[in-house]
Amino acid sequence: MKIRCHFELFSHFKHIKDKKSFSFDINQVCDDSNEKAWNNLTYEAWVNKFGSPEEAAVKLRNNPEKFLSIINEKIPQIKGSKIANLMGSNGTKSVALALLGADATVIDFSEGNKRYALELAESAGVNIRYLMENVIALPESELTRTTAKIRKHKVDGDYFDTSLVESQISFAKYMPEGETQKVYLRKWNLGEIVTAVAQSGLIITSLTEEPNFSCPQYDKGIPKTFTLTAKKGSL
Repeated sequence: MKIRCHFELFSHFKHIKDKKSFSFDINQVCDDSNEKAWNNLTYEAWVNKFGSPEEAAVKLRNNPEKFLSIINEKIPQIKGSKIANLMGSNGTKSVALALLGADATVIDFSEGNKRYALELAESAGVNIRYLMENVIALPESELTRTTAKIRKHKVDGDYFDTSLVESQISFAKYMPEGETQKVYLRKWNLGEIVTAVAQSGLIITSLTEEPNFSCPQYDKGIPKTFTLTAKKGSL
């Protein structure tokens, strides 16, 4: 399982006092090569995976809660809430949130993702806001209530390695035949993520690890994802 927290964690870097220690890796991960990869045939890849936005919208309308998974449990009041999905990709979760009555925003830097997400929202009969931004450059006003699903990475070597690793882009197997894209990932460990959130001034209220139910051949006894919940204010 590939780690995804290389970008989900970025929402918290705005609050870290000592940014110098992170600046080199962040600049490399967010460089033009990664952005270019995420803007090449992205829309086509999602059509290959989910079907057209019109087809995908039918499934979303029938059961939006299914597409939110544990996020539905972690946000006690979805209806009427303003929720931003950091690096929200093709908009599936934001459209599901909108169907449940949320004022949903996607923050991402891929034109292909934006096109699919807005067409998906239109087909589902809801409105979402799609902000084309790098999440580490967002103003505080955009970070009201945010959600980002984080996937743990399989330990197959040095779990504490901080180097950038070249990897296939996450939707590579859905790209047209013969096409491929590489991205650079920094694999943050769980301690780094929890520490970054705690040092940002947010109060951590829960950390939930979730088994892998995505496919029968995978070992469900090994955590696939986790959800870290934090809030502003005092205990």
